[in-house]
Amino acid sequence: MSNSGDNVETETEGAPTTRSVFRSHPLASASFDTLPTEVAILGGDGEIVYTNEAWREFGEMNDIQGDPHTIGENYLAVCEDADDESARTAAAGLRAVLDGEREDFAFEYPCHAPDEERWFTMRAVGFVHEGEQFVLVLHLNVTKQKLAERRVRSQNTELETTNRVGELIRGLTRTLFDAETRDQLERELCSGLVEDDLYSFAWTTERDVNDDGIRPRAFAGDDGGFLDAAADLSHEARAGSVIGKATSERRVYHERAHPEADDPLSRAVFEAGGTGYVVVPMAYNETTHGSLVVHTDRPDPFGDAERTALGLLGETVGYAITAMENRRLLNADSVVEVELAVDSSAIIDLSSRVDCPVALDGFVPLTSGTAILYVTFDDCDTERVLAEAESIPAIDRISAVADRSDGQVFEVIVAEDSAVIALADAGANVTAATVDDGVGRIVAEVSPETDIREFITTVRGTFPEAELLAKRNVERSVEARPDSTPLHDLTDRQRSILEASYHAGYFEWPRNSSGTDIAESFDISPPTFHQHLQVGLGKLLASVIED
Repeated sequence: MSNSGDNVETETEGAPTTRSVFRSHPLASASFDTLPTEVAILGGDGEIVYTNEAWREFGEMNDIQGDPHTIGENYLAVCEDADDESARTAAAGLRAVLDGEREDFAFEYPCHAPDEERWFTMRAVGFVHEGEQFVLVLHLNVTKQKLAERRVRSQNTELETTNRVGELIRGLTRTLFDAETRDQLERELCSGLVEDDLYSFAWTTERDVNDDGIRPRAFAGDDGGFLDAAADLSHEARAGSVIGKATSERRVYHERAHPEADDPLSRAVFEAGGTGYVVVPMAYNETTHGSLVVHTDRPDPFGDAERTALGLLGETVGYAITAMENRRLLNADSVVEVELAVDSSAIIDLSSRVDCPVALDGFVPLTSGTAILYVTFDDCDTERVLAEAESIPAIDRISAVADRSDGQVFEVIVAEDSAVIALADAGANVTAATVDDGVGRIVAEVSPETDIREFITTVRGTFPEAELLAKRNVERSVEARPDSTPLHDLTDRQRSILEASYHAGYFEWPRNSSGTDIAESFDISPPTFHQHLQVGLGKLLASVIED
């Protein structure tokens, strides 16, 4: 049989043929051959009497047995005999058209290849020619349409899930800061997450500094036996698991269920019925308070938007825990005072270059890892300090703000390379810091409940050479507690503005720094600076006068 339009089928002995009625219309045959859609014509008994070029090519590509044109095959019988629901549906529809019960029939069916998914729509239309009944059968490839519909459904499902996750997280956020203890906060966090059927199990974990393993702190939901399976694992296995590594590395990690997971903790999640899990660090600035691990039994879990939302939840939890610990430190009647030594930082580098001792007057945190430091250089050439600072990458800006009897005061904006900020981000209240002979010494207070080993580990994450020199318990009188001072009523921004103004000499006469200078350090407008300053001063005066 020829596939060209101007050569018609010829009958040879033993070979299937196209009926003469279709051989007499070469133009129609050629037209059908140009169609990208598979086309066949069936006689009244269901026998194939004509196929177009696309039909034959499809047969060749899919290794059909026999001649790919399939002329002479009884298509109806093949469909009826097939052990396939789609084939039986096609047979019923074709039979109805051939019997005159309906004019046409159409249905959609899958026809997947080993290496790709495919869908087709079969359409059968009956017609009569010269008194004979025929059926025109077309198979339209609708794979692109199906995949597009699947993508739209997936996007709609993900959008719906994202909205539900957003509502859930907003509700949780409103309650997090009402918790009085960290244990209460984490219990309510886990319980809130599993109240919706989005998640089946939630737990918080922290790293065990004694063996680098991880241990659960709080949990809620149906674990499906996960906790027992996890408890049977060694400390080394838990520490080396992806959950353990993600907790140590403070990164968001997610994994979907697969039957041959190499990681034992992941395998325990999947054997407990989970279809996936996500690990979210509970971190704020440089301080990590462990991780939140959320399991789900939903199909196709944890899309990009959902992971982002959960990551933001982890940051909020980290901030809430940090704020809680800071409040506890401020209200504590006793604190643990620690003294550390470090031998590298931007200020230590600058001190070594100009060969001058340095003392910290005060500092104001800006963003994560960045702060304004007010430091006094003892008996140093101001121009040399300014010149040397220009070649230190971590120093964003430096300016001389006051000349005092004990030295020159500089305002230094430091990014990512300040041991003072590293301690503050780890939850400490820095009370003193000096640099001499290339060594920095920092004195800070932490709450009595602080795990000192974990605290030092956190600091060493930024300054590996940090050394604990001393640790001592210090009793504080009520008057000495930060929460008993007038500054306690100020917002963080008001307090930062006031402290920066004081250290920068704004209240001196003549002023050492203008409001515009200080506003620039905070990257705010001068009117905004003056607004915070006036409100803060008003609160301080009210507190003093009313007392």
